[in-house]
Amino acid sequence: VTGFDTEDRPVDGLKYYRYRAIEHLAKEEDRKQYGNVESISERLAGIMRILLVKRLESSFHAFRGSLTRLDKAIDNMLTMFTNDRVFVAPDLDINKLLEEGYSYDDIEERITSKGGNNREFIAGDFDPTFLDLLKAEKKKVAALLSRWKQVHHDPKLEEFIDRLGTDFLAKKTNPSGQLVIFTESTETAADVQRCMQEKGYGKILCVSSANRKETEQAIRMNFDANVPDDRWQHDYDVVITTEVLAEGVNLHRSNVIINYDVPWNSTRLMQRIGRVNRIGTRADAVYVYNFYPSAHGDDEIRLVDTALRKLQAFHTAFGEDNKIFSRLEEVGDGALYGAKIQQEESETEKYLTFLRQYRQKHPRRFKEIAQIPNKARCGRDEKTVPDVNRPAFDENALTLTSRATYPLAKTSLTYLKSDNHPGTFCFVPAEGQPIELTFLQAAKLFDAQETEKPVVLHDQHHQQTLTGLEYFKTDKVQHEIQTQTVNRQQLSNVENKAITNLQFMTKHAPTAQKRTVLQQFMKAIKDGKFASKGLPKEINDFYDANGKLKTDPVAFLDKLFPDVLDRYAISADEPISVEGNTTMSAQRAIINPKIVLTVSFT
Repeated sequence: VTGFDTEDRPVDGLKYYRYRAIEHLAKEEDRKQYGNVESISERLAGIMRILLVKRLESSFHAFRGSLTRLDKAIDNMLTMFTNDRVFVAPDLDINKLLEEGYSYDDIEERITSKGGNNREFIAGDFDPTFLDLLKAEKKKVAALLSRWKQVHHDPKLEEFIDRLGTDFLAKKTNPSGQLVIFTESTETAADVQRCMQEKGYGKILCVSSANRKETEQAIRMNFDANVPDDRWQHDYDVVITTEVLAEGVNLHRSNVIINYDVPWNSTRLMQRIGRVNRIGTRADAVYVYNFYPSAHGDDEIRLVDTALRKLQAFHTAFGEDNKIFSRLEEVGDGALYGAKIQQEESETEKYLTFLRQYRQKHPRRFKEIAQIPNKARCGRDEKTVPDVNRPAFDENALTLTSRATYPLAKTSLTYLKSDNHPGTFCFVPAEGQPIELTFLQAAKLFDAQETEKPVVLHDQHHQQTLTGLEYFKTDKVQHEIQTQTVNRQQLSNVENKAITNLQFMTKHAPTAQKRTVLQQFMKAIKDGKFASKGLPKEINDFYDANGKLKTDPVAFLDKLFPDVLDRYAISADEPISVEGNTTMSAQRAIINPKIVLTVSFT
């Protein structure tokens, strides 16, 4: 779909030729009327590629629907070539008109009346290779669709169903038993409704633009807490909806909202949450659950970073005090530095965009850079770094002229990370204490021209690098990871696998006592009380070695406890894990710190 494999190597993927017809017009006068046909075609193809990935991240059912429509769209184009009447109509949806039964003459009449760049061509107006490209793409799409028709389970949907009883409809968080679910796809909404009904969940109202008007009264009487109590109806407990209910409606008899898809528009995300976070709610708290796209999919659509940056700007500018999308959000700063944050976001985006584009244009070189071993180092002449890129004593200075920067001569900048910490940029000056820099501050220092030549490392390089490492292991940095909220993405692969294995056994524990102990061990692993190569690895090894016993949970647990768990001490009053997130205990420390990259300035 994206034209790259899982290792980001270019492959012969879809090129979306159905949407690149103007690029293959043979006559220059025909091409000129559409402008820069290469650029326009590339943008259209890019939009279709991103939309397909977005649909895949929404649901497998929606993705199959989109593939089916793409397959049909290519068929329509091939049929137009066969009939020697090819319509190119930027202002009309030709596929929709054909599917609604419009004849070619009807479409021609619509194009004529529409004017503009909507035109009819003959097959001979196109480069002869275009038809061959369309036919080859048709085979790819048909083969892909055939394979996807064999997929009968959706892990995202399965996770959603599993969480219904334990989280979304749990009495502790959802006293009303009502639920609001948002998705960007009507096909996904229908699939979620179907699956819920198959699992025994009833009283579901599915709303889209097609039935919004008819369901208006039912929505109000079943989900609007402002309706007098004696008029409340109880026909529906769950509403599954597209963006059609994202604004202008009260749904606050429910206090739990699920974003089954996260929208690109962060304002829309806040509007969705505003449906249940309203004056008149009877609940003490509102719970927001967001289904993020997969890491691989998000590499293509960049949804999480975009939403997080925009929401952080909202928080900073308007003083919001609740996190609504990610635990990485920082709240409560007020409006004082709103403009500064937006400026920093713009500068940060410049560097992130450069990295993304470099990765796309030079995938082999990017992979080589990614494989450079840890402790890589380079010497630079400090005169090559402009004043505007140097870290300042006071980053809040109003003007560049009043901004006092650190001297760069005889300094080092080191990037360090560990198994349980995403990384720190530590700037070690020639004199004084180490300073932790933000990503933007560090990126400005790393910024260099391709033509710049390295210089010999100064004599304080090694000592400053070790100083940075010691700083990384200090109580200050450790305190940051001890007090932050952690999710499964921040744990190591070994820890995550051990937690998953324990979760499986918890569901099948024969007694409440064993279930509680397993939950306590999950909590301890999340809190970092056991190194990855200790208990978590032993649990995974045991799980792999005793696979045949998993069909008999009692026998499996009877062996797991004496062979593994009983050898590890854990407090009897250890609090039980909260699914999904936990706060690190005071015992968590930096695990396996590493020096990744160092630049020293001479």
